[in-house]
Amino acid sequence: MFLKIIISIVHILLPTRRPLYRYIKSIASNYKNLDILEIGSGDITLNQSAKHIFYNANSYIQTDINNSYGHQYLDITSEIKIEEKFDLVLCTNVLEHIFDTKDAIQNLNFLLKENGHLLVSTPFIYPLHDEPTDYWRFTEHALKELFSDFTILTINTTGIRQFPTQYIFLLQKN
Repeated sequence: MFLKIIISIVHILLPTRRPLYRYIKSIASNYKNLDILEIGSGDITLNQSAKHIFYNANSYIQTDINNSYGHQYLDITSEIKIEEKFDLVLCTNVLEHIFDTKDAIQNLNFLLKENGHLLVSTPFIYPLHDEPTDYWRFTEHALKELFSDFTILTINTTGIRQFPTQYIFLLQKN
């Protein structure tokens, strides 16, 4: 009970999901009638997916490594068995849980159509969560290096410059 109260307070003080959804809503109209893939769609009961924002998508495929969530299974660090390519791939609040980021980023690139877009968000100042698989807190500079094979379309930061709570990158496949 005490831990749930602390988590609720942290979400109020260090919001990540609300600003992320606000940003996604601001760009959603650009992806009307297109094919979208979501990495790490999460628990349906916790409303972790952005599917409700892209109601005008041609297709929206939800994935996760947790089979109990009922989404298509996808481990972004392993060989990709999905043959389709997507106009937009969402990888929100997932990268910090992936130890082998190099393979994951290569696979994200593989899933995109030519000139497709990748939306990546990751927390920075945020408590440990989903342990023991909470591995990283990336700075803006690290994310720029990790995604150097992409064109950066926008970078959004929540929080203040020296104390960011989250980074949101919209990238384009080169």
